[in-house]
Amino acid sequence: MRSCNDLGKTSHLGGDTDELGVMLRKALTTNQTLTSLDFSKCHFDSVTFVAMSGSFMQMKALKSLKLNYLELDEPCTLQLCNALDSFPITTLSIANCAIGESAKSASLLSEALGHAQTLTNLNVGNNKLGGRCCEKLASFLKGETIVIRTLNMEGNNFGAEGGMEIASALSHCHSLTSLDLSNNDLGEDVGCEIAESLREIVSFGVVKRRTHIKHLEISNNPFGGLACIEIIKSFYNEVTLYIGLSNVGLDEACGEAIGEGLRKPTIHWESLDLSHNKLAKEGANAVWWSMRKNNSVFYLNMSYNEIGAVFGTSDDERGNHGISIDSALARNFTLRYLNMEGNGLSAAAGVSLAESLAVNASVQHLNFKGNNLDYVVGETLGWRLQDDEQIKSCNLNGNYMGWKGGLALANALFTNRFLVSMDLGYNKLGENGSKVGIAIAKSLFQNNVLRTLILCGNRLGPQSGFMFAETLRKNKSLTYLDFENNRINEEVGEKFH
Repeated sequence: MRSCNDLGKTSHLGGDTDELGVMLRKALTTNQTLTSLDFSKCHFDSVTFVAMSGSFMQMKALKSLKLNYLELDEPCTLQLCNALDSFPITTLSIANCAIGESAKSASLLSEALGHAQTLTNLNVGNNKLGGRCCEKLASFLKGETIVIRTLNMEGNNFGAEGGMEIASALSHCHSLTSLDLSNNDLGEDVGCEIAESLREIVSFGVVKRRTHIKHLEISNNPFGGLACIEIIKSFYNEVTLYIGLSNVGLDEACGEAIGEGLRKPTIHWESLDLSHNKLAKEGANAVWWSMRKNNSVFYLNMSYNEIGAVFGTSDDERGNHGISIDSALARNFTLRYLNMEGNGLSAAAGVSLAESLAVNASVQHLNFKGNNLDYVVGETLGWRLQDDEQIKSCNLNGNYMGWKGGLALANALFTNRFLVSMDLGYNKLGENGSKVGIAIAKSLFQNNVLRTLILCGNRLGPQSGFMFAETLRKNKSLTYLDFENNRINEEVGEKFH
């Protein structure tokens, strides 16, 4: 059954829902073949859920149960826990169900999970279970017959003490391949324990304990630099593909540790989220120098890392080796997604950066929002995009393309047949009147590929608005246009209607 519908809502055509729980219980009880049931984001009240969930204990074939975004109070949680003892479920997803608002509900759930040793996929994210239930959850993770592969416990406010219980239990989860512990207020000691529990152990050339973690998400926890270094080094292995380390306290030394991992040919990291940290210039350089020869990472998010205006300029050059990010972009053939948003990169950095992007052979999605790049980047990228069949999305919001960079990018849109998303919001495109706005609007007569265009906050003026109103009558590809804060008047608004 499918989720995300209005089941549970009274309506004129659908009728009253007073007997819905009883009706569902009768229907589901008679079904002996249903293996997957998803009621996520439906609109059941407590009475309906309790009545309906009595059928779970009779559904012997049921393997997957998803109840995300249903508010499960104590009676609902008790009924669910009784059901978990009745059939060999393999997938249980009850994220965002407010279970932690009741201490008894959280305790009931943690205890019931201890008996659900057939679970391979468990999602109890964003339930604010708190540290009080961590001992029982840890007991579940230490079960001798546990076969859990995917475990999501994000947003449960485990804290230091509860987090330590969970972290130490992870060493017993030999089948675990995906783990999410983000948003749990886990500190330095817990971070070090996570590293110790999940690292691969090799003694005298013999692997004593292998790691199976392919996907690790531990963002939004105050680990700090020392713990982060331990975590990073614990995933110097051939297995892990994704590491989420957003807002965890990465510093310059962590950048060195990440760079060391990127240089190792036996490490196959594919996606790294390093956003909202403090790698600063030196930490960023350590990463980018290693990216020159890395051939595994295709997604790199380094947004909001206080990298600064000197990074990527001639003052940041290293002898004959040049500039780290420019050298990497010119040589790397693997990176597809690059996010450097909000790092205060300067116009001087943009000059050489634009030249590197012009010859890069891999990046398809660019995000340089909220920096200080100027028209040189716009002109160089415009030249690149004219006949480009590589870049799919480009976000330059909050820079200073000005009218020169804007015209170059507008000209590119006339001939480009590959770009699907362009964000040029707040770039002072209208500083020389409506010339850029009119040029972009005219390009859309020819362009039948672009889906998203953001031009907000550019003071493009009413003449641009009139041209866009005319363009939109004929363009058949654009699905989203943001033209807010562009000094258009009531007359233009009428044309849009």
